[in-house]
Amino acid sequence: MRFSKFVLILLSVFWYGCDVQINQNFTIPANTVLEKDLITVNGRIMIGKNCQVYGDLSTVNGAIEIDSQTLVKASMQTVNGSIIIARSCTINGQVSTLNGAIEFSDSTEVNGNISNISGDIETRNALINGKISTNFGNISILKNSVVNGPVIIEDNDEIPEKLRSIKVLIAGNSTLKQGLINNNRDVLVYAFIEPGSRIQGEIVDIEIAKSIEEFENE
Repeated sequence: MRFSKFVLILLSVFWYGCDVQINQNFTIPANTVLEKDLITVNGRIMIGKNCQVYGDLSTVNGAIEIDSQTLVKASMQTVNGSIIIARSCTINGQVSTLNGAIEFSDSTEVNGNISNISGDIETRNALINGKISTNFGNISILKNSVVNGPVIIEDNDEIPEKLRSIKVLIAGNSTLKQGLINNNRDVLVYAFIEPGSRIQGEIVDIEIAKSIEEFENE
């Protein structure tokens, strides 16, 4: 599909109630209440501190960045872009990337599922009230994080050979409350559970490293 045709489809599908940009960023100032969807192609979405966001955020070839103490009552998704959430945010919606990292900082709460196809997922002192899933990205649950849903490696028949190994690190007194599950038998999943951290529920088709050195050398 030609790029211009793709843009026309975006405009026709999402025009009503949306703000659409091509080759430009959205920069939302601090303390803003945003009540419409934002869509950008070849641009970033940057939300300032202490905002309230009630519209979905979507990018193609661009990152989404949420500054501290912001409430997002909507979903976020990227194609070829990371999603970075600063400290003390509340996210009431799904967070997903097709190809990009996802990061949550201190005291952030997510009430929704987190997923990507590729790219690392990392939480630090975050509360995740949903599942975390990936096809071939590494996962780090750190610094007193709690995940109330399962952590799942999803099945994918198109995984390249070089990506057939995934690492999952549970550290800093963090907890997975509904298990760690590998649903893709073509992928080797190595996990290290640091003393003081724990996984409740099932551990399915996961190789548990005995030390951080063994984990890092896999």
